[in-house]
Amino acid sequence: MNSGRQPPESSVAAHHGTGPFSLATATTTCAAVQHQPRAARAFSRQGLQVQPLTAESQLSATDRNRLALRETAATPLYRLQGRM
Repeated sequence: MNSGRQPPESSVAAHHGTGPFSLATATTTCAAVQHQPRAARAFSRQGLQVQPLTAESQLSATDRNRLALRETAATPLYRLQGRM
C-alpha cells in the first residue's frame, strides 16, 4: 500500500493541470455504485480533482451483471495495487 506517500506524477496533471475534471458514470447499473467512488479515489490518488457526474445508459441485464462483477473485483484489486 502507498498510504502516506506523495501521489505519483500523473501524465494528465503534467499536461492539463490537476482539474477539476468531470467524471461521468452511468447511473442505471449497480456497478456504478462501486465504479464512481473507485474511479474518483483512483484519480484523487494521482493528485487530480474530479467532479462526479451521472449519465443514463441502456444496458442489457447481461451487461449490467458483467459490469457489476468487474467492479466487485476491481475495488480490492485497486486497493492491493495502491491505486486508491
